[in-house]
Amino acid sequence: MSNLTMMVDRLKQLGLSDDEAKAYLTLVIAANPMDSQEIGRDASVPAASIEETMAALVARGAVLRSVTPAAEFRERYTPVPPEALLSRLSRDFESSLAQLRDELPRLRVIRQTYMSQNLDTRSAVLERAAVLIRAARRGIWAAIWPGEMPDLAPLLDEARGAEVDVTVLLGGERSNITGATFWHRNAPHDSVLAHLGYRLLVLIADNNQAVIAGFQGSHTWGVFTDNPAVVLLAVEYVRNNIGSPLTEPTVVQPDDFGSRR
Repeated sequence: MSNLTMMVDRLKQLGLSDDEAKAYLTLVIAANPMDSQEIGRDASVPAASIEETMAALVARGAVLRSVTPAAEFRERYTPVPPEALLSRLSRDFESSLAQLRDELPRLRVIRQTYMSQNLDTRSAVLERAAVLIRAARRGIWAAIWPGEMPDLAPLLDEARGAEVDVTVLLGGERSNITGATFWHRNAPHDSVLAHLGYRLLVLIADNNQAVIAGFQGSHTWGVFTDNPAVVLLAVEYVRNNIGSPLTEPTVVQPDDFGSRR
């Protein structure tokens, strides 16, 4: 894919039509203002639509229109500098995202069925868990063992940085992760494997989606679901294991690793 083709595709993703993107880039490349016929020819925009295309670019604030002296009366176009256009498109894009974040959750859809997806490889489990972490907007509950912590800890820290309420129950040895993190000190790794046969990963995002998985050697099983019954059980598994096995919660602090309170 050429650079120009790539830039046309990226501008289309930001809301420009194919013809608008090609016409704008043609003007950016040109050294002088151009009229619509010249733009249409160089940008391969059909003559029947070039006037409509240029009017749309003017309305977007992507190009400026000027008129030559009365003897010629030819409209010519000059591009707004790319930095200014990208700044405007970025603001418009972020504004649209913000509105969708506010409005989409208010939609009320009658659910007939709930989603359930089997996850039969470790990579599939971790990829789906990463999707849930990145999608979370309010809160995350998680029970994680050391084998999966290196893959998920950076994502959980990013979620905390985005002001998502993250609570993690650590199995096995402690891991250096910030925030509300509880160490399941009464459940050594070997004893859990002997009892359950697997080390569990339980992760819930916004109390409406969950990944539950088990790992033992090369064998993995798992499920992603938004079934509220399963999600509720997953949340309570994490909550109860934080509350029941410890005489006092062990909270790992970023400034005092291993401290208790």
